[in-house]
Amino acid sequence: MASLNRKKIAKTSNSTAKKTKEKSEKPKKLKDDFSINFHSKNQIQDNAFLENIEKVETQLSKSKIAKTLAARRGPFTFKKFCKNYWKKLFLIFLGALIFNLGIQVFLSRSETIPSGLTGVASLLQFSVPETKPYFAIIYFATNIPLFLIFWRKIQKKNFLYLTLIFMVFQILINFGLTLPQVEKFIHTVINFVSFDWTSTKAYEMNLTFLILLNCTIGAIFVAIGISLIWKAGGSTGGTDIIVYYYTTKYKKSIGNISVLVNIISGIIFVTIFNFLRPNVTQGEYPYPIVFGLREFSTFLYIFIVGQTINILYPKYKKVTLLIIPSDIHKVIAYFRLINYWHSYRIIKFRSGFTGNISYKIETTVLLLESKELIQDLKIVDPKVWITATTIHSQSGNFLTSYVEE
Repeated sequence: MASLNRKKIAKTSNSTAKKTKEKSEKPKKLKDDFSINFHSKNQIQDNAFLENIEKVETQLSKSKIAKTLAARRGPFTFKKFCKNYWKKLFLIFLGALIFNLGIQVFLSRSETIPSGLTGVASLLQFSVPETKPYFAIIYFATNIPLFLIFWRKIQKKNFLYLTLIFMVFQILINFGLTLPQVEKFIHTVINFVSFDWTSTKAYEMNLTFLILLNCTIGAIFVAIGISLIWKAGGSTGGTDIIVYYYTTKYKKSIGNISVLVNIISGIIFVTIFNFLRPNVTQGEYPYPIVFGLREFSTFLYIFIVGQTINILYPKYKKVTLLIIPSDIHKVIAYFRLINYWHSYRIIKFRSGFTGNISYKIETTVLLLESKELIQDLKIVDPKVWITATTIHSQSGNFLTSYVEE
């Protein structure tokens, strides 16, 4: 709907006309300022304004931007299949590769227990080294109960299918990485020291900095892998299925919810691991270490993974766009052309620099959808000026279908 705020200037006598004119100049400037709030197909009650928009919309429908939009929204074709579906598969494969490298190459060296159900397979791997080649199969088996529990609760079955595809990729990649020849090559090429540091006194006393170094690098690898898989529309399974359910239900940050869930599981797994494989101390340090660098590295891992995911995949992060176009009709016509799904406000103002009347548009969007929107607006109006401000808190309903599809 459109609302125009106008102020009437009272008539005054001739004797005070000059003073009244000076006082009335400010209200006259405010007369030029108004805001229009509307959503979707609601109409602006200004015939001339609407006519201009309709003319521009007709022109846009025959332009480059219309072809771009048609390609996005058109019928499902083999070309679109290759562009979208195979891209998802590639991201999941790449994410699975990076994820497994982080665990098998770095976290295993520092004996960092990954949080979530990955920790179950890791506990077995550290306690019974013979199970290392079967890490991914054990992890898949621990995920079966979660799939059964959440299959009906999660409406987006595509998420579950892509998560299953990750499981398949992980089994294949883990099998390849744990082959004796491959494992020997990786541990020879990717090595920060030339000796077996795990046999030193510092390692026995849980004091070596290499524990933290391997933990940090491994956590970054795991976080990058997880982020790629989230971007593809799937997950790494385990507690990520629980995280997905609650983040989509309550529209919360994936990284923050993940940290909360992983801290709980991390405490459980570290406690169990201390009983299964206690820290070794000898000689001059007779006291048993209950919480050493090995345990600290587990919680460092949780923090790094959570923060890295927040940076790489800020799913529900929002920004407010301030759009100042050279031609307001083009932007509104574009919004109508794409059936723009968020509310926005049009403000008329007088430029302090030129003194001319101009328009600006304010709208709040998801950070992940803002990039595509800004690219389109630059095509529609090459001279458009756009600024983005991060939203730190917000209440009320907000359409998030863009990142759920």
